Amino acid sequence: IYSISVNGGAFVASKNFVCADIGAMFSVVLKVAEDGGSKSSISTPCTITVEDKVVPTCMAQNITLQLGAAIPGMVTATASSLNNGSSDNCVGPFSYAMSTSAMGTFTPTLAFDCTPLGVNAVFLQVTDAHGNTSLPCAATVTIQDVTNPVVVSTPGNTTVSCDVVGGIFSNT
Repeated sequence: IYSISVNGGAFVASKNFVCADIGAMFSVVLKVAEDGGSKSSISTPCTITVEDKVVPTCMAQNITLQLGAAIPGMVTATASSLNNGSSDNCVGPFSYAMSTSAMGTFTPTLAFDCTPLGVNAVFLQVTDAHGNTSLPCAATVTIQDVTNPVVVSTPGNTTVSCDVVGGIFSNT
């Protein structure tokens, strides 16, 4: 039979530690007794530190972004916008990072331009307040170009005449 005393408290059969205990140090005495304590017992003091080693569960959602007018042809995706209810054994805060590769470098944002229009595969990682990082989870970022083209200069008045189909033309 064993019992435990934490920080000088009464001996009890067990002690559950919670997330609020993480990082704290506790003085613990473990008492082991034979035959219900009627024969012999031994007590051993020690110190324990509660740690969180549980990785968060990553849950991502797909998002659609439109190329910007402020910086023409560019848009920035934030990793936090991909989050879709990621969770952990302890309440946040969480930090989020994303990459275009599950094995790539993860950053809080990714910039997109005109080159990858359409659906782009990305990966989200979630890190909890105690530094535990989730496995990457997949999502997509769809990039749309919805800005109409703007004519910035014209050649002026020009007359073009053709002498035959596919033939020579003159600019007058």
